[in-house]
Amino acid sequence: MRQLILHAVAVCLGGVTPAAAQQPQNERLVTADGVRLDFPPDGVWRVRARRVAAQRARLRSQGHLAALNAPVMSGVAQPSAAAVAGDLWAPAILVGYADTDTGALPTPAQYDSIFYTTQPLNERPYTQRTFYEEMSNGLLHVRGQAYGWMLGAREKDYYLEACGAAPANALDCSTGRSRMHQLFTTALAALDSGVDFGQYDNDGPDGIPNSGDDDGIVDVVQFVQPVVGGECGGRGVWAHKFTLAGIGGSYQTNDRAPDGSAIKVGPYHLVGGVGGVSCTNTGEIMGIGTASHELGHGLGLPDLYDTCGSCGTQGIGEWGLMGSANYRRVVVRELTATDTYRLGPVVAGDTVMLIRPRGANPRGEYFLLENKQAVGSDVVNMLESGSRSKIGGLLVWHIDSLKIAGTLATNGVNAGSPHGVALVQADGQGHLDRSPGSGGNRGDASDPYPGTTNNPTYARTTTPAALKNDDGSFAGFGVMNVTQDQPNGAMSFRFGYATVIRASDTLAKVRVSGVDYHWYEDVISPDSAVTVSVADSQASVDGRAWFRFAAWSDGGAPEHTVTAATVGDTLVANLDANYQLLVTRAGTGTIAASPAAQLETGTFFPAGTSVTLTATSGPDSVFDGWSGDTTSAGGTLVLTMRRPYTLSAHFVGVLAASASATPVAIMGAPYAYDVTVRGGTGLYDWAVQSGQLPPGMYLFTNGRLGGTPEALGTFDFTLSVRSGSQTVSLPMRLTVEAPVIALDAVVAQLLRLGTRLTEDEVRYFDLLGNRNTRLDLGDFLAWVKATGT
Repeated sequence: MRQLILHAVAVCLGGVTPAAAQQPQNERLVTADGVRLDFPPDGVWRVRARRVAAQRARLRSQGHLAALNAPVMSGVAQPSAAAVAGDLWAPAILVGYADTDTGALPTPAQYDSIFYTTQPLNERPYTQRTFYEEMSNGLLHVRGQAYGWMLGAREKDYYLEACGAAPANALDCSTGRSRMHQLFTTALAALDSGVDFGQYDNDGPDGIPNSGDDDGIVDVVQFVQPVVGGECGGRGVWAHKFTLAGIGGSYQTNDRAPDGSAIKVGPYHLVGGVGGVSCTNTGEIMGIGTASHELGHGLGLPDLYDTCGSCGTQGIGEWGLMGSANYRRVVVRELTATDTYRLGPVVAGDTVMLIRPRGANPRGEYFLLENKQAVGSDVVNMLESGSRSKIGGLLVWHIDSLKIAGTLATNGVNAGSPHGVALVQADGQGHLDRSPGSGGNRGDASDPYPGTTNNPTYARTTTPAALKNDDGSFAGFGVMNVTQDQPNGAMSFRFGYATVIRASDTLAKVRVSGVDYHWYEDVISPDSAVTVSVADSQASVDGRAWFRFAAWSDGGAPEHTVTAATVGDTLVANLDANYQLLVTRAGTGTIAASPAAQLETGTFFPAGTSVTLTATSGPDSVFDGWSGDTTSAGGTLVLTMRRPYTLSAHFVGVLAASASATPVAIMGAPYAYDVTVRGGTGLYDWAVQSGQLPPGMYLFTNGRLGGTPEALGTFDFTLSVRSGSQTVSLPMRLTVEAPVIALDAVVAQLLRLGTRLTEDEVRYFDLLGNRNTRLDLGDFLAWVKATGT
C-alpha cells in the first residue's frame, strides 16, 4: 500500500456467496520447491507506479495536499504525476488441454464481459475494467480482448498431474512448470499470426502502445485455465503471478518494435476461468477478484495479508483487495484542528482524512480515516462475499512507513509485527492479529467505529488505544463521538489533538480532575470540562527541589476549569523553583563554592543561579574529576542551577611507577617481573609506549612482564600506566642471555644416554634451531654455530 486503502473486495468478486462455499486461500507466492513467484521488478506498470508512489510520498511529507489531490479535485479525471493513469492493455488468453470440452465452457465474448467491457456479465456489479475505473476516478482503464480457447497438445493429466497426485500442485515442480510453459507458448504461437502483440506494450510515458518509449515486452498476459484453481481446492494450477522467463523462457512474437526488435511476452498471471463467486462452482464463469488482485501487483501493490506464512495473522483480512491511493478516487485532507467533521462514503468520491502523530516519529507513522459503506464495489465485500458479514463505519488505518519501505521489495508489508498497513479494530479483540485456529478471522462487523460494539472513541486510554508502533507511546490525538449520520451514508466525528497540562518543571505535579500528574496528555472531549489546580508550594519526590506557584499560562486561578475550546495545545503552571546542590568529597582535598554554600549537607539555590565550584588537592594528592549529575575533569566547575545537582569530587594519590634493576632473563626459560605502582584510583591501564619487548615476552594487565624469551639481546622499551586522569611513563631495559650448558650434557642428550638437559634448556636449543618442539641434530648444529662451541 502506498497511501490509502483500496476498495475491499472478496477474492472472487461478483455475487452472493453460497452458504457452503469454500473459503478461498491466497495466491501462491513460493512454490513447494522454493521458487519465488512474482512479476519482474520492472515488469507490467511497476516503473510507472514507483514514480507515482515517490511523487505522492514527497507531496504528503511536504504537506502539499493540494497537489496530491489535484487529479480528483475538479470532479473529473485529470492525468497527473500523482496518480497512475492511462490504458493498460492486457490480453486474456484462454488455455485448455487436448481433451477440454470447450463447448461446456464460457465463450471468449463472455470473458470480454468479465474483463474489458463497460457492461458486466449477468448483472454482476463490475468488470475488471469498470472496477479499476471506479477506484481511479476514471484515470486507469484495463483494455484488451479475450482469445481462445487455445488447446495444448496433450490431455489435462499431462499438465495438471505433472508433480504427482493431490495435494501436489502442477506449479510445485520443475516438470509441471515446464509443461505449463509448453501450454502457454503453444497458445501464443497459435495466436501470433493474427494478433498484434505490439498493441499490448504500453508501459512508456506517452500512453501510446509500441511507440518507441515502451520496453518491447507485452505488459502482462492474463492466462485463464478451464478448471478451478488450486487456491480454491481444485486440481488446476494455483493462481499466481510470474514471468515466462522463469518457467522456460520468454516468447518472441513476430511483431516488431519501432527499433526493429521483436516484441516479447514475459510477465503473466494465471487464474481459474470457472468457479463463480464461490470459486468452486465449475458450472459458473470466474469472478474478477483474483485477476484484479494479481493485476494490482503489476501496478506496484504489495499483498496486505500476512505473507509470513507462520506468523498467524490475517493482515487487513477481507477489508481490502490490497490497497493504494494511486487508484483511489478520494481527496486527502489532513486533520490539524480540533473540530467536528463529516465524512462521506469513500466510494461516493468524498474525503479520506490523514492524521500525523505528535512528537518524535522515526518510523514515519500516520493514520487514515475512511468511511466504508455498502456503496459501489464495497456492497459485494461488506454484505455478500466475505467470510463474515461486515457493516459500514469509520475505518482507522495505521500506516508504518518504515515497515513498508523495508519490506515492499520482498512483499512483506504485513508479514509479522508491526504491520505496515494495519486496521485498528474497534472492538479491541484483535481478530485480524490471530490465526483462525486461535480465534482469529478475516474481518467482522465489530472492526469499524462504532461497529457492533458501539465504540465511538479512539484515543489514549481507550481499547484499542491510539499508540505509536515505535515506542508504544500515545500518538497525541483522539477521534471521538463517531456517529453514523445516515445508513450507508455520511458519518460525523470529533477530532482533536491532545492537550498537554504540566508544570514548568516536570519534577513538580499538577492536578487534573482530582488526579496528580507530572505530565498530563490526553484529548479533552468537546462536551466536557476539566478542573486544573496546583499547590501553592511543593517539593519534588526526592526532596531535591521545591517550588512555589507563580501563574498558569492561561492566567487562571490556582484552581480553575478549562474546556477543549479554551485550553489550547498546552497549559503550563509556571513555578518559581529552587534546586539543591549537594557535593561530597572522596580523598584528600577541599571544595569551595561561590556563592558560599554548605555543600556536604546541601544548599538550595534559586533557578538560574550560577555557582562556581573549585577543587583544591591536598598534600600528595591530585584532583581526579567530578562525577554524579554531571562529569568534568577540570578542577573548576560552573553550574547553572536549572535542576538539582548531586556531585562527588574525587582526590587520589599521585601516580608513581618504579622498577628496580630487572633480573636478567634466560632464553627459553619462563620469566616474570612485576612493576611496582602506587597512587591513582587503584585501577590501572598498562601499555608499551615505545620500543619492543623481547620476542615471546608480554605486558599483562596487572603490570607484569612475563612470558618465555625467544631471542638473545638487550631490549630497551618504555611502559606507560594510566589511572584516572594521571599517566606516567617508565623507561626499562631487559637483557636476555643464553643458559650455560656443558657440551657433554648436550651430546648425552642427543645420544639418549640419559636425560642431561632441563626442559628450559631443550626449549632454548629448539628456539635456536628448527623450532619443532624437540631437540635434534639441527638444533645442535645451530647451537654450535651460534656459540662457536
